Amino acid sequence: HMDAADRIRSVLMNKQTEQVKKERNKYLIFTCVSTFFCMLCIVMRLSLVSNSTKIHRLETEVNSMRESVEGQEQKTTVLLETMAGKGTEIGRTFEEIKRIIDGVELKNHIGVCLDTCHIFDGGYDIVNNLDGVIEEFDKIIGLEKLYAIHLNDSMNPLGSHKDRHARLGEGQIGPEALQRIVCHEKLQGLPFILETPNDDEGYAAEIAMVKSWREGLK
Repeated sequence: HMDAADRIRSVLMNKQTEQVKKERNKYLIFTCVSTFFCMLCIVMRLSLVSNSTKIHRLETEVNSMRESVEGQEQKTTVLLETMAGKGTEIGRTFEEIKRIIDGVELKNHIGVCLDTCHIFDGGYDIVNNLDGVIEEFDKIIGLEKLYAIHLNDSMNPLGSHKDRHARLGEGQIGPEALQRIVCHEKLQGLPFILETPNDDEGYAAEIAMVKSWREGLK
């Protein structure tokens, strides 16, 4: 029996083999950046290179996810990462993520990883309207589906659709907004994962900074 990680690899290989032969430049490309925590979850970036319409691309994504997350032996939870909307990416809006989730039968084995840089670049104002963004996520997808957060600053302004990570506090989101995210009451208990452009010393400094932000919650 194959679990989600094996099935994703199999789907990717099969799709690339079949589609490259038939359509060359019209095939689905998953960019999978996998972050395992507690060996229970795999975070999946969604991107698509195609000349087809967005509706067709979403349907293709739904079908691919349905193949990846199925079977009673399924144990891994697949997390769809929110995207910035760069190029032909899908998964920028909460509605697109919800459409993909709705197409999967095993709802208890699929969730969301929210990337702060991506949603900011995608147009969600987490600097001036964090409560509103969290409320919108809850209304459309449901906070029970939020399993993890990629904590990054952004090199680019709101709605730029660029996906360029910055070190915490050195980008357009800024330290105050990032602190509000880390300390928000509705996000407590979630793993926060750094993906900033850093070396070991830089990560150590960021971890210490995040810990200092959370001191006020005790």
